[in-house]
Amino acid sequence: AEKIINKEVLRKIFKKRFNDTLKGFDEQPTVWIEPIISRTSEISQNPDENFSQRVLLEELLLSEKSFIVHAPSQFGLTTLAHHLILEAWEHDELWIYIDNSECKLHTIKNSVKNEINSLDQNIEPACIVFDSFNFKDKVSVKKFKILIESNPETKIIVLNTTDESFYLQEAQEEENEEVLEIDKQFENVHLIALPRNQIRNLVTQYNIEKRIAEDDILLSKVTSDLESLNMHRTPYNVITLLKVSEKYFDDSPVNRTRVIEKFQNDSMLSY
Repeated sequence: AEKIINKEVLRKIFKKRFNDTLKGFDEQPTVWIEPIISRTSEISQNPDENFSQRVLLEELLLSEKSFIVHAPSQFGLTTLAHHLILEAWEHDELWIYIDNSECKLHTIKNSVKNEINSLDQNIEPACIVFDSFNFKDKVSVKKFKILIESNPETKIIVLNTTDESFYLQEAQEEENEEVLEIDKQFENVHLIALPRNQIRNLVTQYNIEKRIAEDDILLSKVTSDLESLNMHRTPYNVITLLKVSEKYFDDSPVNRTRVIEKFQNDSMLSY
């Protein structure tokens, strides 16, 4: 791949763009948990099993194939998108981030060119990362098709937000039919729930800075709350419960509403 001349410029622009968002996490421990990506969504219902279907991030970064990454809201799709882009930049590849929710139908055709200019670069991108997408939204699909037509030879990674029913076989087949109508080959993968060892890693990192309780006790409480409240094992939900535990560790939340209310009172931002 052709080298990026202004890598330092990319870092400065990225930092400036997300500075306001990051301010909301000034008092939040900085933790990073490797996303779990799989070729099947079924593993989300059994997150501690079936790692044979796991897809390493390196495959998304190094493969010439295009991918569609499926996950419900708050599973961390946007975080994954930015992580992939930053990793690509560090390896001297220009990856471009396009937010579907910020693009209009009449501007999507030139969105990549405009983003390259805004980043002060002068080479063609190795990959386009298309975030905030939803196959059930007709306008989103139209924009997606225009993006492909305008960049036919460029690798694309799509972050597709699904609803809870996606884990039903019927819903999955329905979305795959829509993918087939697009004139480009994509491999479907899934951002899935965290296995227990990843939850432990997150809890340990968080607890180092906040020291809520003994790691094993805190881990047991978080996993128990996730199960009793019927919450997905996502980084967002784990951090939600950890944040709540800072002030309400001795409480035993009896329903999801009470936990969410406490969480909102702590003024955390969405993930």
